[in-house]
Amino acid sequence: MTKGMGRMAFDLGSTSIHVVSALSIDNVLIARGKEKAIEIIIEMSNSSGVFHVEKTLGKKVVGSSMEKYIDTTAMVTPAELDYDKRIVRRIKLKGRKFTAI
Repeated sequence: MTKGMGRMAFDLGSTSIHVVSALSIDNVLIARGKEKAIEIIIEMSNSSGVFHVEKTLGKKVVGSSMEKYIDTTAMVTPAELDYDKRIVRRIKLKGRKFTAI
């Protein structure tokens, strides 16, 4: 679920939300939970990672038999900053798709 998932596609020029959000995931921690048995903490460098969390982990947990045992939190780190790390600075339409320039 971390950066490696989108790195190859990004290096090949893709700037889709799927790729950018995957690149935002820095770390996934799984630990014994405080309120539920399992706690999953996702650390992101950019808030676009929320899309990746919802579309990958969310689809697997919500509605599963494990849902009642898992507490999931996603956060942009470091938390004290008021801004996100930029992944894409500029894109350009080339043919039928946008690519990072």
